Amino acid sequence: MHGKIVSVFKTILVVDDEEFIRRAVALLLSSEGFIAVKSKSGNEALAKLRRAHVDLIVSDIDMEDGSGFDLLRGIRNLEHKPPLIFLTGNMGVSKEQAEASGGFGIIQKPFVNSELISMIRKALG
Repeated sequence: MHGKIVSVFKTILVVDDEEFIRRAVALLLSSEGFIAVKSKSGNEALAKLRRAHVDLIVSDIDMEDGSGFDLLRGIRNLEHKPPLIFLTGNMGVSKEQAEASGGFGIIQKPFVNSELISMIRKALG
């Protein structure tokens, strides 16, 4: 219960080009007391990041308009740089590669809800 109270005001941006994944992750986050904002592309996510405060990003790696790595590069140019967790079906990307690129961590799809929530709480400190 304590984790939910602490996280009530945290906003998480979910970036994935698959609507089903965006909706499923947003529903999970809402059920855990987070505010979920959704983007279907890295470019849309960067536009939202320029306009509103986001505490953390959960992003796919392989998307139609670029990659989660492109999104990370774009975040470097912003004043506020929220941590980014990769949520991906790309089995070719290792934890070490994700972290070396500046990501907080990586979780493979299909994912376990408790694993994603645990990493989010860890990233938010």
